[in-house]
Amino acid sequence: MTVPKLEPVREFAPSLALVGPAVGFAEIEDHTGSVVSYSVPFKIPEGTDAVVAVYSGQIPSPEFYEPFTQTTYWERQQIVIESLPATGTYYLGSCSTLDLARARAGNTHWQ
Repeated sequence: MTVPKLEPVREFAPSLALVGPAVGFAEIEDHTGSVVSYSVPFKIPEGTDAVVAVYSGQIPSPEFYEPFTQTTYWERQQIVIESLPATGTYYLGSCSTLDLARARAGNTHWQ
């Protein structure tokens, strides 16, 4: 995941949530940041689990220049998944660290 190289989002560090049947830490082969399992700030389907990769890398992070749009981005979050544990529907969600803190505190009224 990349973030536009703009000063207002310099500190923004999105987290990625993998949601699906029987999801666990073993499915995430490589990632940037810490991998944790706890409440996400959005509803997940019944019978699914969520694993969250929280960005904990350097800020400002390495840059990526996209020549077609002539835009520079900061590289933030990446996860690599070689295979999934079960057949079914999987979702990839993104949220901020603040959203995760609210979910852990049980505050979901802001959704």
